[in-house]
Amino acid sequence: MTNTLQKIRVAIVDDHDMLREALRLMLEHAGIVQIKIIAMHGQDLIEQMKEKEIDLVILDIQMPVMDGMQTLNYLKTNHRDLKVIMYSSLGDEEIIKKYKLHGADGYVVKSKAIELIDEINMVMN
Repeated sequence: MTNTLQKIRVAIVDDHDMLREALRLMLEHAGIVQIKIIAMHGQDLIEQMKEKEIDLVILDIQMPVMDGMQTLNYLKTNHRDLKVIMYSSLGDEEIIKKYKLHGADGYVVKSKAIELIDEINMVMN
């Protein structure tokens, strides 16, 4: 899937424009990823995945149209090898446990965005 010379192909899924752009800038600056998809919600992600291959999804929980849990369930059913990191303002341990039980490979609270790079490295290795 990925190696040390190939950047991780990432999709960012969040319904807030400014947050998507900030994440894109932060991740591109880190130099380990290539942003392939920027989506507003799960349905938008699924449509874009028809044309672009990705290795990792950074997925918000609270979104219109198709929320984080619906999207996670779809991805883990239809794209089993795809890694998913939940990225949310909700940091309650019960919520984190719930998403991990449903197949999330990682979880980062938005207030600790700097931890996202480490989480990507851990999930992909």
